[in-house]
Amino acid sequence: MPRSATHNPIAHLDAGNVDVDRRHDRRELEADELRQLLGTTRASARSFLGLAGPDRCALYATACGTGFRAAALASLTPESFDLDADPPTVTLPARRNKSRKTRVQPLPADVAELLRDYLADKPAGRPVWGGTWAKDYKGAEMLRLDLEAAGIAYAVEGPDGPLFADFHALRHTYLTLGGRAGIDLRTLQELAGHSTPHLPARYSHRRLYDLAGAVEKLPRLLPDNTPVEALHATGTENESPTRSVSGLPPAYLRREAGCVSLTSDERKEPQSSADKNVSLPLQMSGVESKRDGGSGVERQEAPPGFEPGMADLQSAALPLG
Repeated sequence: MPRSATHNPIAHLDAGNVDVDRRHDRRELEADELRQLLGTTRASARSFLGLAGPDRCALYATACGTGFRAAALASLTPESFDLDADPPTVTLPARRNKSRKTRVQPLPADVAELLRDYLADKPAGRPVWGGTWAKDYKGAEMLRLDLEAAGIAYAVEGPDGPLFADFHALRHTYLTLGGRAGIDLRTLQELAGHSTPHLPARYSHRRLYDLAGAVEKLPRLLPDNTPVEALHATGTENESPTRSVSGLPPAYLRREAGCVSLTSDERKEPQSSADKNVSLPLQMSGVESKRDGGSGVERQEAPPGFEPGMADLQSAALPLG
């Protein structure tokens, strides 16, 4: 009869760190890349596992317009779509959903219009995008070939290794575009069908230019009419000739030794013999900057207890065109 071990045989092993050991990180497609992909794929004469170019175009558009996973998309039939509803929707049965809950997802207007024409001749009760592409995990290969045809990189170098645009990256694209459009995290969670807001936060990516745009929205930090050179003032023995400038804190009202004004005008005569070698600016003028830098929709955080309804989800449906 086996006896219990007296020690842990793997205690000497270091635990893995997923933050530094990245195996297959995904990237989102930019809006321009997505439009390029859809346009090129729609005109493609190549077939992949029975899916022609227009089939794949509609598939990718639906993936990026709903955030549905590959298996869920492969299960949809024409009856899953209600394009005459307000808003147009697609319904995913609970048995096909990873969370085992029925999902009624609003569709972006341009995706609904694309599907209206595309689904017109599809047989009822049959999967719209059937075949084995999802079951055999061929979605990444299919998308990679279409990205290559569109001149879009499948993998790009990221700060912690390569980032891949495989089929599941279309779900990342859906949530990233939504986040950048200003959809709050609670509504993104509902659209994604996630159990906690931490999951859509992982899917919705922010790059350096997103952070730079956010920083531009910060209010002006320096006092009004303050030149940049005033930050370097260190003298303390005498009063500054800029004492009359309004809005300056006391630290800025001391003598500015070696400070060069942003204006070139100077007083012709110094006030005293002790000040003969001191250039006195006639007017202090600062570098102009926008108080409300950046543009676009400002992201609003949902209040505690907020539960988005269909109207919130409808307003969050993003056009892809």
